Amino acid sequence: MRPERTARPMSALDDKRRVTSRTPGRVVAVAAACWALPYIVSKAHHAMQGRLGVHGGPAVTPEDAAEYGGAAEISAAQWGNAAVAVLIAVLVLLPLGPVTHRWNRWLRTLPVIVAAAFLAGMSLLFGMRVIAGDGGLPFTLYMIVWTALVCALIPASLSIPRPRG
Repeated sequence: MRPERTARPMSALDDKRRVTSRTPGRVVAVAAACWALPYIVSKAHHAMQGRLGVHGGPAVTPEDAAEYGGAAEISAAQWGNAAVAVLIAVLVLLPLGPVTHRWNRWLRTLPVIVAAAFLAGMSLLFGMRVIAGDGGLPFTLYMIVWTALVCALIPASLSIPRPRG
């Protein structure tokens, strides 16, 4: 007869390893954050040149450009778009941070839900432009994949248990 093993009490370090070792959610979070990089680079490139648009996006009409006061305003708008993408990358990585492990799971998931809602709206907007014949199918598909990655994080973020103790 084998001796019965007694469970040793879990330390805070063991609990942290258990929480952060959920690889599917971590992989999707990192993928969603990395998926923002081409958009950030594209927007920074356009901002430095002072032009509207995005690589693979809908064609920019002269009427679109006329809505801005000049290259400085266009550049500022493009830098703002790049900053929004950086914010989305931070929001999707936030639930993996050590500070948020003690938060309520719904509070920890809220930033991911906000990012997913924003990206879904942008995907819909660009999808409507593709349907209208404005072009931009490659960028629309890029946005749909990004949205799907972030949406996949919602259940993963909800499933991360809070540490005990």
